[in-house]
Amino acid sequence: LQIALASRTGERVLAKLRQDLFDHLQAISLRFFDRERMGRILSAFGSDIDAFRSVATWGPNTIASNSAFLIFSAYM
Repeated sequence: LQIALASRTGERVLAKLRQDLFDHLQAISLRFFDRERMGRILSAFGSDIDAFRSVATWGPNTIASNSAFLIFSAYM
């Protein structure tokens, strides 16, 4: 249950981030895209979103399980 909740929350945040990124790209002038390589832009966005997905999905679960382990270990 905890993993599913963390995963769902992470995916919602990720969807919002993607939408904000898309909206930002739509607002940029065409000159920017003439000057910059599209492959570099897409690669940067893709790797950043993938890194955020890992943190948003597994970060809360990892923190919770490690905290429980530390508390349990303190009482042993």
